[in-house]
Amino acid sequence: MQFPPRPWMLRPVLWVFFLLSGLTVLAAPRPPLPPWPEIALFRWSFDEVYSTSASKSPSAATVDATLWAESWSGYALNRAGKHIEPVLLPLQSAGFLPVLGDQGTIRVWYCPAWSSGKGPGHEAPLLEMVSGNGKDAVTWWRLAFDERGERLVLSAQTAGGWADLAAAPVEMTAGQWRLITLTYAGTNSALGVDAQTLAAGAGLPVIPAAVRPVSALVVGS
Repeated sequence: MQFPPRPWMLRPVLWVFFLLSGLTVLAAPRPPLPPWPEIALFRWSFDEVYSTSASKSPSAATVDATLWAESWSGYALNRAGKHIEPVLLPLQSAGFLPVLGDQGTIRVWYCPAWSSGKGPGHEAPLLEMVSGNGKDAVTWWRLAFDERGERLVLSAQTAGGWADLAAAPVEMTAGQWRLITLTYAGTNSALGVDAQTLAAGAGLPVIPAAVRPVSALVVGS
């Protein structure tokens, strides 16, 4: 698979912010907050509806509820439903530095439609790093909730095959926003929820330079 270049997002990243929602709620959220005190090299807020709406004040008539959902700050990416189109953040395009480096931190605001115990009923990926050429594809690593929504698991390709690198016990509540944090390097990794680090583990595989132009971070698949 080929990923089109997006110059506005092609720069090194240490902190990446996303807003994801598993709910189908559609309302009029308050406008996005000003940037946080932390300096992120890349921030993806999914607030395109504010710039595409003629009135600059989105409403149910101008917002696609299958794609966008209300969040605590502007709009979020809606990942509810059985059949959803993947949202891709290209890792690198020709002539540009990678969006994600070999080490850094990714933060995701996430609002589940399920609570821990019952869970989503299947593995629910938040992030996946994938490479593909249109015929074959390989997943390098994945951050996902387990089927009962009781563990947040980071797994990856290793020398011995696919394996879990770190697993954090979590207590999620339907409709409640939580800040999920992945800190990674080639030597170690850590998982956190809100302001608490819950698990640490082995490092993520380094994406070979040859496949970086055909690699992407898949968000909320």
